[in-house]
Amino acid sequence: MNSSAPALRLELTPKYPSDERLTPLARSLIDELRDFEVAVSVPAEASSADGAKGDPLTIGTLVLAAAPAVLPKLLDFLKEWSSRAKGTVELLTLRAEVDGRVLELRYPPDAPPAPEIVRAYLEALRKRETE
Repeated sequence: MNSSAPALRLELTPKYPSDERLTPLARSLIDELRDFEVAVSVPAEASSADGAKGDPLTIGTLVLAAAPAVLPKLLDFLKEWSSRAKGTVELLTLRAEVDGRVLELRYPPDAPPAPEIVRAYLEALRKRETE
């Protein structure tokens, strides 16, 4: 894995704050991502979009690391996976920090981003590896 690849923070915002289905869904996602050659870690503590703090799996926060060549496949996979999470997840947020800028891709499971938006996001992430 390229050490210049930015860490990506994936946040799953649940439809209902106390939905107990989010933890098993996050665990299932971790297993599937590891099959994808993506390193997955769980931050020690996380905050959700609404400011709640707690166990990252409970509030759906993961940190991903993938080689830049894997990123397009990863984003395609997340679009497909999010369709399975429609009843549980309200919003997916993929966040990376590149050169002091935060790049964020946020979308509801039933409305994945348009291909040109994904391409622009990937280009911004790749910019870091060429500098």
